Amino acid sequence: MVEILEAKADLSPNGQLHAAHLRLSGLLRCFRELDGGAEKKVSIARLWSADDGINASNEALWALLIARMGGSDLKETASGIELSTKDIGLILAANDENETTFQRRGYFEADFCTSDNCHFFRGSVAKDVKAVTFI
Repeated sequence: MVEILEAKADLSPNGQLHAAHLRLSGLLRCFRELDGGAEKKVSIARLWSADDGINASNEALWALLIARMGGSDLKETASGIELSTKDIGLILAANDENETTFQRRGYFEADFCTSDNCHFFRGSVAKDVKAVTFI
């Protein structure tokens, strides 16, 4: 679900990794905005897991869709029984005001059925595809 635009790693003279970045193009949607330190909007917040040692409670967070796969669970929906699908991705926080450079804060897994109206990545996605640098 993402396209790798650039991958770069700089090594120090002793051969250890000094710095690295990955430039991706993919579906990126804000799922938690902060307004004066208060949470403004939560869409999939209950479906994500923070990385160890990360406390992202005071940050606006973004979801980057990495993979979509067919599930094995049958779910009852308004239109009948459907096979579920799962979206998997990364949770990121912006490093800059222009929201072009991000750092990982965790990951998400979201099960849904194609008939779900409240699915986070449902609808037109073209406007939400963005090139970002992930460091």
